[in-house]
Amino acid sequence: MSLLKYSVAIVAIDRLGHLALSGRLQRYGSGIEQVHSVEFGFQFNPDLLPKIARNFEAIAGEICDSR
Repeated sequence: MSLLKYSVAIVAIDRLGHLALSGRLQRYGSGIEQVHSVEFGFQFNPDLLPKIARNFEAIAGEICDSR
């Protein structure tokens, strides 16, 4: 059995409303040597937030389904 952990942070980076997103997806296998993870971070236009959220949910769902 594997354990999936994820974290996402969205922060305003200036007074104009520009946003940055950072996060980590991590999956632990049955042994400590089976740890797989990816970290990411980027700035983005606030208008893209709904699309980014949908894509993140899809990726996280695929990882959960592959267990």
